[in-house]
Amino acid sequence: LPILIEQILKKRQLLFVPNVDELPDIYTPERVAMQEQGIKTVLVLPVVKNERLFGYFGFDAVKQTREVPAYQIELLQVVANMIGDVLLKNALDKANE
Repeated sequence: LPILIEQILKKRQLLFVPNVDELPDIYTPERVAMQEQGIKTVLVLPVVKNERLFGYFGFDAVKQTREVPAYQIELLQVVANMIGDVLLKNALDKANE
């Protein structure tokens, strides 16, 4: 998913697509790949701390499209940030051994 993943990896931004079928034509390869997997809705949250990307969490809805309220996305991002804190602490501890 080159263009959409770039949003996460380079810009460190979350990605929320409430309805994969409605992605603009510029995202045709991504839309087709997700449709082939039966994905209706996708939410991807980066795990970042001090500008370091550790990875991301992805949530897919496959039975039907799903609206995710902003407060739920914010809570999930808080969890991702907390995990980023732990991963950074572990990396610093290993570097100091």
